[in-house]
Amino acid sequence: MDKFDEFEAWDKLDEIRGLLDGMNIKYEVHRHDDEEFNYLKDNEICIKIPNPYSDRTMFIDLQDEISLFFGPEWHEHYYLTQEYFGEFRDTFIGILKNEYCSAAVFIGEDLHWGGSMLADRKSVIEKSAEAVFAGNTPSDADDFKQSWEERGAEVRFRFWNPKDDKTVVFERKS
Repeated sequence: MDKFDEFEAWDKLDEIRGLLDGMNIKYEVHRHDDEEFNYLKDNEICIKIPNPYSDRTMFIDLQDEISLFFGPEWHEHYYLTQEYFGEFRDTFIGILKNEYCSAAVFIGEDLHWGGSMLADRKSVIEKSAEAVFAGNTPSDADDFKQSWEERGAEVRFRFWNPKDDKTVVFERKS
């Protein structure tokens, strides 16, 4: 194991299941022999967490890292260390409690994906969409913002429970 491998990902299955059970969250555990999950290798696992409020399913892949997928627009990978596992645990519980959401930018008339990040609920409520993305945009933030203004954009904040969802539309400046 190297410096990012303190444990095997599947060793965390029982701990994750315990967290989900403790929150009364329904989930399914899948392995490579399930047709939809045939991308998994023999000892890899996917935890599928159906959303009772919407079609925004959450997936946790336990492979050579832990990967967290929320909706079609956001995902994150975590090294197999206690520090990164703690970050993963806090993030996935925060999403389930509506403390975090996926924030995605779609640019132009065709609304093509322009980037996504995780945002906290307080920032989404209190800040402008531009401020939420400040410091989390591609290396040239001015060009990124200019593309919103020149081509128009839609910023979507999507929570586990959609009661807190927010969409901000930036009209194209001609």
